[in-house]
Amino acid sequence: MLRTVLAIALSTTVDPVCSEDDGMCLLQFMKRETASEDPPPQSMDDLLNGGFDFDGLVKNPQHEKECPGKAIVEHSDAGHCSHQGVDVNVNGKDIAEFFGDNVMMKNFKYYLEECTSGMCEDNELIDPDISMHRFQVGKSHVKVEGYDLAGNVDHCYRTVYVYDSEDPVFSNPDTDVDGVITAVLSEDACEVEAGAPFASYEALGFDSSATDNCDNEVDIVKKVYDESGTCVYDSSKDTVTMTLPLGPGTYHMTYEAIDDHQQSLDLPDATVTMRTTTHTVTLHLTDETPPYNFTGCPTEPITVIIEPHETEGQVDWIPPTVTGDACGNVGEAYAEEQSAPQKYPGMMMEVGSHMVRYAFKDVYGNTMEEECMFEVHVVQKAHPVTVVCPDDVTVPTVENARAGVVTWVDPVATQGENTLDATHIAYPQGVSSGMMFPFGVTTVTVNATGAVTGTRVDEHLQFDECTFQVTVTDPFDPKVDGREYRCKNPESTDVKPYRICDGPDLSVHLHQTYLSTFGYDTIGVLPKASLSCCESEDDTLHECVEVPGSSKNKYCKPM
Repeated sequence: MLRTVLAIALSTTVDPVCSEDDGMCLLQFMKRETASEDPPPQSMDDLLNGGFDFDGLVKNPQHEKECPGKAIVEHSDAGHCSHQGVDVNVNGKDIAEFFGDNVMMKNFKYYLEECTSGMCEDNELIDPDISMHRFQVGKSHVKVEGYDLAGNVDHCYRTVYVYDSEDPVFSNPDTDVDGVITAVLSEDACEVEAGAPFASYEALGFDSSATDNCDNEVDIVKKVYDESGTCVYDSSKDTVTMTLPLGPGTYHMTYEAIDDHQQSLDLPDATVTMRTTTHTVTLHLTDETPPYNFTGCPTEPITVIIEPHETEGQVDWIPPTVTGDACGNVGEAYAEEQSAPQKYPGMMMEVGSHMVRYAFKDVYGNTMEEECMFEVHVVQKAHPVTVVCPDDVTVPTVENARAGVVTWVDPVATQGENTLDATHIAYPQGVSSGMMFPFGVTTVTVNATGAVTGTRVDEHLQFDECTFQVTVTDPFDPKVDGREYRCKNPESTDVKPYRICDGPDLSVHLHQTYLSTFGYDTIGVLPKASLSCCESEDDTLHECVEVPGSSKNKYCKPM
């Protein structure tokens, strides 16, 4: 009668409510046929924190029934691609204690029915004990058989997941190689292929190979990131789409050693099926090639002319530009004025000469050896010259002479605020104060020229002129006996009485109206030097003596 009731109970699909210590209820629970009401565990969280216990058993598509409790999750032992021994328990109790029967349980056997390694055979007996068996990384199915004293047997299946807990290891520890390298671009190129720096780094001693406890062939993926974090090179991608040339700048090179041994294994947590070790190197690509050509450098000095009273002027120019640079396509080279403070177009500069000097640099600090140098001259215009002539002069003739001694005060010439000295004043006709002028009226011209210092513009063109009138009168009456004014020998070449015999004598041109106006033009000066005097018609000898009132002229006077 008891067996009939039990059979009915085992065939029902209604889960009875019972405690964990109720052996009859446990047997019913273990033998229940479960359909696909509940999905199998899909994640590590399900396996570790959830799973299915007494609320329902998971239907395994390959096995008739699972043991109650959670799947077993372990990690590989250090240096191995496996884990030795598992503890089959349910809610903290060993599975051997969890089995129950109306009579005493005798023993348990464990069979490895499936394993990821493929090295096991169906129903392979785990010997001597499951706690000593080494489970390979991956998923394994363990069949647990429990025997009672009467020889009756029941079984369930327990899933064992072993995860690889070790990352790949590079052949060179990070401490053995430099984490920062600097590479100099060649003089005729401003970029390198993205993969090239890896070869340079490995030539320094880094071994890019890696080993792993599970993966016999560790994949090495090389990547390059720019400073913004953008990947510009990935050796695992299409080289056309993921390989960009590298110009000057800072980059981060990474070696990724990838252990993908678990990727093809039937493990529920996909996020830990690949283990990666990364070695990062900071790469500085530098451009050390300076610019090599420029244009726009003035070949002649720049001259700025300002007014005579100004002391500075505005100077404009167009700065030179670089026309040749290896990395011109990456960063624009520029010209930099070297003065302190810097000179710049449009600035005000004081009177004088100024040197402007440009050096040529690129954005990476490389300076061209040749410089652009040119001068700027800020020059004032010359001040105009003003000359003031003396007042008109009227003097009488020297007694018995046909001329009078003419003197005048010095003309006054100024330029700007300066008074010019006598060296800047000239008489184009060659006259000078203290000379003898013949009877009549003539005009004397005074010319004043500016100072030529070389510091102003057109100084040699600055001049002024003025004139004043010289009048020589004759206050003496004529004499009846005129023999004393004539030479005894009309053909004599000696100087006539009372004429100039030594010193300068004026060369004049009488106006056509001289007889009525007494006007004449002074053409120039005829120098005379100690000429002999003739004997007058009245048989009087004459000698060459100084003219009264004149230190410049002598005339023939009776002895």
